[in-house]
Amino acid sequence: MKPSRFILWLVAGSLLGVSGCGGKNNSGPPGPLPLTPEARQILDAADKSPEAALDLLNETMKDWLIRRPDYPKTVQEFVTARVLPRLPTPPVGKEFAIDRTRGVVVLVDK
Repeated sequence: MKPSRFILWLVAGSLLGVSGCGGKNNSGPPGPLPLTPEARQILDAADKSPEAALDLLNETMKDWLIRRPDYPKTVQEFVTARVLPRLPTPPVGKEFAIDRTRGVVVLVDK
């Protein structure tokens, strides 16, 4: 079953919201993002389905572009910017990439 766009948007938005709230803590590197059961379920589904992974990453991209002026350099930036706790696992021999002409995340050959 494919997760609804609302749930994907909610997860991406809530993860972005978590990354921007709270005061600065200079005691060390930030820990992992807290995951709600719904967010964990969506990430698990994204690991099992390339379509679900692309849906999650593209919803994350839409939210990213609302909050920032430029595309991320790579999809890994979603993790380093603490937008997502981790990337979904791509199919064997593939990787996620940003298609800047269309403004979407796609699967490409390694």
